Amino acid sequence: MKGSVAYHSIQKRGLHIGLLPQMAAAVNPSTPISLDHDLGVLPEAGRRLTVARYAEYVDDLAARLWAAGVRPDERVVIYKTANADHWMLAAAVSRIGGVVVNLSPALDATTVGVLLERVGRPTLLTDGAKLDVLADLPLTGLTRRVITSADHRPGSIPLAELAGSPRVAPVVRPIDEAAVITHTSGTTGIPKLVVHTPRTQGIRLVPQWRLLSLMRRKETVAINVPFVHSRMVAAMSLALLKEYPVLLMRE
Repeated sequence: MKGSVAYHSIQKRGLHIGLLPQMAAAVNPSTPISLDHDLGVLPEAGRRLTVARYAEYVDDLAARLWAAGVRPDERVVIYKTANADHWMLAAAVSRIGGVVVNLSPALDATTVGVLLERVGRPTLLTDGAKLDVLADLPLTGLTRRVITSADHRPGSIPLAELAGSPRVAPVVRPIDEAAVITHTSGTTGIPKLVVHTPRTQGIRLVPQWRLLSLMRRKETVAINVPFVHSRMVAAMSLALLKEYPVLLMRE
């Protein structure tokens, strides 16, 4: 598959981040993805991947999330320590039809509690460090379940123990229904939730795709934006479909 074919498919059917790694691997499985840190959820993966391996990890994590009980249409709040695995976990949630709710790791416990309530008893995907931050919140009442990507805590479901779960067929969300939810900065109070659909995510690629089409050299794209930001979706999509080597930076 050519990148242009994948792009036109996205413009027709919407951008589904759960399908993007597999689509990018079909364009060029050897496109390199490098990290400046270890993945929290898969530390054994190392810091040098290919898009084919990345897609395989997303499929594996999607199977683990399904085994943990996550189902299509379910909202999954991802609030965890800043790490490139955030985008990988978001893609895994999307791959099984879940609605991704990205919360910044900079948010305090009170704000997270308010947003959990607004979302309406979602699954919380987090890690041990952030669970410690939320220790005073009544998570049993605010969430449907708590899943940990690393540093397991009692009462949560550790993804590490679900390795080897049976793979699950992808679930594609309707083009005009919520797929990813982000939030505003919160400078005027509690952050407001912002809904993105597959259609709106695909439309955001249009101007940048045209600009990138003018470039002839495939140089490394260094991405250093918050992993929870909506721009991360566009940055990863454009770079991988254009077959640019990617460097994901936390520092």
